[in-house]
This record gives sequence, structure tokens and C-alpha cells, in this order.
Amino acid sequence: MKNCWLDIDKEGLRKSLGQKDKVFLLTEMVSNAWDEDITKVEVTLSRPDENNHSWLRVVDNSPTGWSDLSHSHTMFAESTKKDKSEKRGRFNAGEKDVLALAIEAKLTTVTGQVLFNEDGTRTEGMETREIGSEFAGRFHLTLEEYEHIVQQAKLLIPPKGIVTLFNGDAIPYRKPIGSFTETLPIPLADKEGVMRNTERKTRVNLYERLPGEVAMIYEMGIPIVELGDDKWHVNVMQKVPLSRDRDNVNPAYLRKIRVGVLNDKFEDLGKDESTATWVKEAMGSPKSTDDAVKHVIKARFGVKIAVPDVNDVGSTKEATSKGYDIIHGGAMSKEEWARAKAVKKEDGEPLIPTTAQVAPTNFKSHLGPSDFIPPKEWTSPMQAYARVVEALAPKLIGKPVVVKFIDDEECNIQGCFHKVDRKFSRKVDREFGVMIVNLAYHDAASSTDNYELLLHELAHNTLDSNDHLAQVFYDTVTELGAKLAISALADPKLLDTGAHRCDLTDVQPLWDAAPDVYPEPYGEGIAVAAHAAKASKAR
Repeated sequence: MKNCWLDIDKEGLRKSLGQKDKVFLLTEMVSNAWDEDITKVEVTLSRPDENNHSWLRVVDNSPTGWSDLSHSHTMFAESTKKDKSEKRGRFNAGEKDVLALAIEAKLTTVTGQVLFNEDGTRTEGMETREIGSEFAGRFHLTLEEYEHIVQQAKLLIPPKGIVTLFNGDAIPYRKPIGSFTETLPIPLADKEGVMRNTERKTRVNLYERLPGEVAMIYEMGIPIVELGDDKWHVNVMQKVPLSRDRDNVNPAYLRKIRVGVLNDKFEDLGKDESTATWVKEAMGSPKSTDDAVKHVIKARFGVKIAVPDVNDVGSTKEATSKGYDIIHGGAMSKEEWARAKAVKKEDGEPLIPTTAQVAPTNFKSHLGPSDFIPPKEWTSPMQAYARVVEALAPKLIGKPVVVKFIDDEECNIQGCFHKVDRKFSRKVDREFGVMIVNLAYHDAASSTDNYELLLHELAHNTLDSNDHLAQVFYDTVTELGAKLAISALADPKLLDTGAHRCDLTDVQPLWDAAPDVYPEPYGEGIAVAAHAAKASKAR
């Protein structure tokens, strides 16, 4: 007898496999059968007897059977599959693990028979088969282990054209609900037969999860890795780089698979599904497509969204008051934020704007004299509106107010209110108000728009900010509305300022009537209040 460098202790191998999920007894033998040139494989697993013994029997119709029976019992024999990307085997070790757990077994094929006896010996049998191979082995299984294997058998996805039976029932062929092509790592043998990791383009099929199923990564129909909250089963149609125990993939491989799934099926994701862990991981990859990122952001957060601007704290409340959903930093990972910031809308604008962009409250721009429409160019509705405001302001807020008009689409405001103090000898002499109306967003001929803007802007006399969610702002608007109604009832002619006439030519705005009341120049007096509203519009 030869003195070998290595001896394999069957009992030691059996013990090392003790914690392994015994479903591998099924998947290893089915995998071997599917790798052959077959059209049918039958698997039967008997229910444990009183000794907790079950028989596993696997029969296929391969025309040639096992070409080399020694491979059934030689650990790590040179595999004929390890250089073939479409074959599942590579280590020539799976069936040896099966045999290590067997109490007794036999393999009968076209070329002969091997008996693995209960006493630990191996002998040659006398039987052969005309076609195909048959494996039969007796194993120690608890009833719980048996039922688990029976359930797991239903997860198998047989290749098209291979009838696969388990305990007499055909495992149905599943039609993919989607597929994509991806270049993935694959372990293949080089010219010297050494296994090395390389990359090869392959097809990846996606399948619906049946009720009660957890998403899995499959290697050509064999479930190998449980995925968790992923939406679909993923069937990789080439060798998958697995651990020795064939039960896991590395994180980089899993991430690449998930990115491919997201890019292919993002349109099928709803709000709840868009928050799944696998979607977050996939979206954060630089390989996720812009369309996938846009869909996930929309599904998860909606359309009217913004992120807080730390340099304009008030803009967050202002944006909220305008119906924006605010996305805070913790809502996405660092990687997701990087992708979201890199993606632009069709018009080149940020996918997620800042609150300062949609509702600014820090007024940093400057309105110069040339930005205002001269009174001599005011239309009749503009003149009438100015007169209404100047007549009502003292009754509503107890101070005079002048109206100025601009027409600037880039200054995204409808109106703006600012207080001005005239000082004499370091003492405040009197306080006035300046109300700017932007005709780009306001119709001065609309009574509804006019009174709505009037109440809104005069309320800022009390709340000297754009925090429209503040209780004081709400209370002030309702108070001014009540005052306006009472004033109209007490003096019906108060509101009859010619707002609906078009022949007003002699209007003298308060500004011209009291030019010395305000600091010069006018633009400097209200610069901060007026034009800082870039990108903001009063509701």
C-alpha cells in the first residue's frame, strides 16, 4: 500500500460538516446531475424511520453516466468542470461531502458500480446501468431536517428542458420576469489547471418570489445565498465565486449583483420597496444609473423635496410652508447622497435643491433704483393697488406704507415687506413700511390676489421674518383680516379707491408726497429686505 502525503479521516470530515445545512445533500447531487447531458433527473428522499434514517436516491438519464468512477471517492481529483463557466462544479468535492455524511451508499452507472459499506470500506459492485447513473445513500436525518430539505427542494429552478422530479412531483420550470447582462467575477481554471478569479460577461435572470420565499442568489438554478429583503430571486447563469462550503459570496460581488438588478428593474419599485437595504446599497454605487437614482428618490421622498440649507436656517420652515418635504442628512447614506448630488434634472437643475434655492429667507442680493418701475410708468391697476395699500396700512398696522413695483422673473418673490426707521439726532423719529410687489408673479388687476398679498405682507410687520409656520404669523394674518372686514363695514367707501377703473392718471404715491421721510438712496434703504428673496416666492 502506498504511503500518501495526506489521508482523509471520514469521521473527522463528517464531524466538520455537522453544523452545515443538510440541504446540500440534495443540491450537490442535483447539481451534479444537471451538469451532465441529461433531460431528466429523479430525486427521492424517504421520511426518517424509527432510527432517524432516510434514503436519498438520485437517478439521471445521462447517455454515458460517470466517465471516471474514481472521482466519486477521490478528494479534489482534477475536475473536468472547473474550466467550464456553464458548469457548476469546480472542486470535485461536493459529492465527497455527501458521502462523508452517509451511513452507507452506492453509485451505479454505465461504467460500473462502487459500494460504500457501513463498516467504512469501499468495494466494487457487479451491477451496471444501460444509461445514466443512480446514487443511493442512507443518512441520519431528524424529522425537522427532512421537512426542511423537502421545503428547500421547491426552491430549485430546473434548467429549461430538464425534467426534475422530487418525491414523484415535478419541480415546475419558472419563467424569468426580467434579465440583464453583467460582467461578473468567476473562478475558472487556467491552462495549467489552477483555479483563478477572472471576469466574464453573463446573463442574470430574475424571478418572482413565491409566497413564503426569501430572495436567493442562484447558481444556474441552485439556491446558494439568502439575500434578505431583496425583491427578486437572482439566478446567475455561470459559476459564482463561492466559499469552500458553497454558501456565501463576498460583499463586492453581492453589491455588483444588486446594482444590476436595480438598473434593470427600478421602475417596479414602490415607496416601501425603495427603502429596502438592497436598494440603498445599490443606489449608492457609482454604477447605478441616473434614471434609477431619479426613480428611487421620487418613490422614496416624492417630487416636491429639498434639503436644509445651513446658511439659511429660516428657509427650511419657509419651504415646509410651501409644501416641500424636507430631506435630512440621516435619510440617506453618504454614498446615496453622493449619487443624488451627482444626478441632475433634465433642465440641469439639482435633483434635490436646497431650501434656500426654493424658499430663501436670507436676503443677500441688492435692488438698485433702476430695478424699480418709475411711478410715471405704472398702469391703472398698479396705481389703484398702491392707493389701496397706502389707505389701509395705517388702519391695519398703525403706520404708513408705500408700494414699489418690480418685474423680475429671476427674483422669485411675489411680495416683500420691510420696515424703515427715519432717525434724527440718534433718535428714532418715525417708522414706515415698504411693500415691494413683483409683477412677474402678481396680477395687480386681480382683487383676490391684491388683498391676499396685502394681508400676507402686512403681517410681516409683526413677524419680521419669513417663518410662515410661526403661530404669530398665523394669528397676525387672521387679526388683519378681521380688521379689514370691520373697517370695510364701518366705512364702505374706504375700499373704493378706483381699483376697477382704468382712467386714474393723477395718483400721487405716498413716496412722492413725502420724499424726505426715507433715507437716501431708496435702494440702499431696503436692499437687504427686497432682493434677498431670490428663489423665494410668497405663497
